[in-house]
Amino acid sequence: MKILFIESREIINLFRLVGDKLKEEGYSSNYLILNKFYSKKRDDEILIPATRKKYKVLKENIKLFDKIKTSDRQFNDFGAKDYSHYQYYHDKITEIISKLNPDIIIGEAASFQDLLTIEVAKKNNILYLNPMSCRYPKSRFSFYQYDSCNPYLGSGEIKSEEKTILEIDEIINRKILPDYMKKKEKTKKKTFLKDRFNKFLFSAMNDKNTPNSLKYISKNRENKRIRKKWEAVSKVQLIAKKFGLLFPLQMQPEGNIDVFGVKYRNQTKVISKLISVIPKDIILYVKPNPKSRYEITDDIIKLAKENSNLILLPHSLEMSDIIKNIDLVITNTGTIAIECILNNTPISILSKYFFNTASNCIYINDINDINDIINLVKINEFPTLTKKEILNYFNSLRRTSYEGIMSSDSTDNTNINLLTNSFLSMLLKHERILLENIEKKSNFVT
Repeated sequence: MKILFIESREIINLFRLVGDKLKEEGYSSNYLILNKFYSKKRDDEILIPATRKKYKVLKENIKLFDKIKTSDRQFNDFGAKDYSHYQYYHDKITEIISKLNPDIIIGEAASFQDLLTIEVAKKNNILYLNPMSCRYPKSRFSFYQYDSCNPYLGSGEIKSEEKTILEIDEIINRKILPDYMKKKEKTKKKTFLKDRFNKFLFSAMNDKNTPNSLKYISKNRENKRIRKKWEAVSKVQLIAKKFGLLFPLQMQPEGNIDVFGVKYRNQTKVISKLISVIPKDIILYVKPNPKSRYEITDDIIKLAKENSNLILLPHSLEMSDIIKNIDLVITNTGTIAIECILNNTPISILSKYFFNTASNCIYINDINDINDIINLVKINEFPTLTKKEILNYFNSLRRTSYEGIMSSDSTDNTNINLLTNSFLSMLLKHERILLENIEKKSNFVT
């Protein structure tokens, strides 16, 4: 079976380690490199050179490229105006996939190249999997299909009821946090400077995959300025005896919201819409991510100054100190949904996926419908899960995930062995499914 891994900066180092072990098991692995600074110049690599040119976009690709553009951080955050380079990458990716003819493609679902590859994979009926932390249970990941949060297969594992209850209790009390929330070790100065230098070089080369260095520096300075303004107007104390609606901001740019929750990816607009439709006696609290980036804006601060029922919370305020005083939470694709489901905290979501599908987590397609959810909470008719239902829900997260930490910071032998075993488990199940489908077609023809 042939596997094609897609480079997304540092994660390629993890993919290489797993891919090399899979080769020992008889699998063929190749690596599509999009940024030459992450190349090891190996024989199993295929590099797509950087481009400076503008290209003629084929008419049949305009609709597709318009769709991808909405999730592209270059347009959303760095002021890009032209996407003609999509045609270049689309053609190169199509050519490479046609030549290699992989059985499975493994990559992320974040950059425009990832999304182009996903579309090419769909067109050629090739399975594209995005191995990514499943949030909970801890130290596990799922293989998400294409550009969605829907898991493919799973380990099928479950734990005893006693151990599951204990784990759920630790999540509710925030003694356990998802892998991506763990504090990262400080990057060595040499590595940090090399990464910055590489970004600068790619910017100088006018590579379409990397933000212009000056824009990047300017954007980060702007972020620091906005953060100071945010802290100056934020309030630590929540208002007692007032209905509290919490909207936790999700960090951006990030595929989790820019791709999976693209319809409501503009969080400033979501807040503006919420404050315009909820009654004035409802308090809307906005909680920033502790590591906030481009999602905090001057416009949100302006809205807070203009609306007394919109309160910005400080970055340092712990979620555990907030959630116990909140009546309802609303999120797009945030991890908070899982925590609320497990704790029977009323939660409404803007994007519906496997991990947030539960009867006590209500999906709304239109923000105007939030008042219906508020009323359900007020009259104590918001649905809740029984203890057994909570256990079943959590077990479903475990069954559809695999053991291992999917992070470029976790390349120790223990984790690589766990990841390799998980990949092998998935691949073997996938091969059995393919064989069963062939047998079914054969029997049908007979």
